[in-house]
Amino acid sequence: MHKDIAEAHFVGQRPFKRLRSWPSSLNLLTISAILVPLAFFALGAVASWRAVNAEARSGIERTTDLLHEHALRSFETHEAVLTAVDQRILGMSWSDIRENTDVAAFLTALVKSAGPLAGILVADPDDKVAAASFALPQTPIDLSPLDFVRPRQADGAKSYVGPLIRQRADGTVTFPVARRRTTLEDHYDGMIASFLSPAYFETFYQHLNNRSGDLIALIRDDGTILAHSPHLPANDEIGAASQQRNPGISASDGAILVRSPLDGIERYISTRRVGDYPVFVRHGRSLRSVQEQWLTRFAPFGLLCLAAMGLLSLLTWRTSVATARERDARARLAVEEARHAADAENTARVSRLMETNVFGVTSCSTDGIIEANDAFLKMVDLTRDQFEANGFDWKAATVGADIAMEAHAQAEIMANGACRPYEREFLLPSGKTVPVMIGATLYERQPLVWICFLLDLTERREREAQQLFVMRELNHRTKNLLTVIRSIA
Repeated sequence: MHKDIAEAHFVGQRPFKRLRSWPSSLNLLTISAILVPLAFFALGAVASWRAVNAEARSGIERTTDLLHEHALRSFETHEAVLTAVDQRILGMSWSDIRENTDVAAFLTALVKSAGPLAGILVADPDDKVAAASFALPQTPIDLSPLDFVRPRQADGAKSYVGPLIRQRADGTVTFPVARRRTTLEDHYDGMIASFLSPAYFETFYQHLNNRSGDLIALIRDDGTILAHSPHLPANDEIGAASQQRNPGISASDGAILVRSPLDGIERYISTRRVGDYPVFVRHGRSLRSVQEQWLTRFAPFGLLCLAAMGLLSLLTWRTSVATARERDARARLAVEEARHAADAENTARVSRLMETNVFGVTSCSTDGIIEANDAFLKMVDLTRDQFEANGFDWKAATVGADIAMEAHAQAEIMANGACRPYEREFLLPSGKTVPVMIGATLYERQPLVWICFLLDLTERREREAQQLFVMRELNHRTKNLLTVIRSIA
């Protein structure tokens, strides 16, 4: 009952109407605390990724330009050496070239002065070695079985880059770059070939290739690897390098994201053609390396956004907790106010009942009588001062128990909120007995308090006794009269 009264009282208050808007405000604040940092987080992530991506692409392009310049200088050195050799043997017969030791000495001097070159040889129209910068096991050596010799017959193939060759003498690995010599009638007149060392290029690549997963490679147009960076899987056998092919190599306008056929890693790759030679320099940076760079750059901003999100969430939670506490406090206050109002109303109602001295009224608990009106005190021959000083302990004349402890009345009150009227005679301290009719109703359950209504039956009992006496006297007199009449008769 108190709860219903409190809720009815609390709903009618203006503060509750103001608080009813809090759930929507808290929901909006919670959504803002989550979405705003997430929006900044997403925008920052996108902007940072674009910046890192653009920086990585530009860095790849710059490094590729540097690699291209290095390769171009190396092949230009080769071209200058071949031109010098061509000028040196110009006008000489093939027999003079074979027999003249100065030609071999000249070739050896050129090799020592040119860093990329590991050797030079001159072949006659029959593809036999006429002179070389290195010692030959036999003379002449037939070059026709070698792969780099065959394309000389192709139309327009002035220069040709061959695959890797391992020298039998010292085991060094080189790749040939051959120039086709022709007569005035454009007939094949032998060739000059220089042998470039992959180690010369790989030493330079090693200084540029500092990130794991990056790729630097010098590749023929058919995809054969001539030189590569140390992060590329090593090919101990020349044949293994030739098997890693990607036909159709072409130069790219910028860094493009592709999956490398060399090792299956997804990379941004930029490719440059080295002059007019069928050789390309390729530089690639792994996508994972770019992502790691992006994470490193974005991590502080991401942590800041997460911290902001956590702070806003904490503030939202604290606000919701404070609002819930305030709402609960207001509800409890309203309940207490309603309870006090209900108690005051009940107290006033009981007071009005106490003031009605038509019959006796008492408020009782399990400890005895709490309050009593004047009609009850008159009924039990007590003054107000005596009751307030000593209380009243009434006993049943026949049962000998306190009325407050009668089990059937207490059980009926707890079950139904009231008990049916019943009659009792109570023994007063003066020895007088007072017959009364008692009815009770529940006042409070915790603690248990009920109101007793007592009606004095003394006058009714006296009237009933008087009527009984009159009836007995009338019966006696009637019997005497009948006896007299019977005697007369």
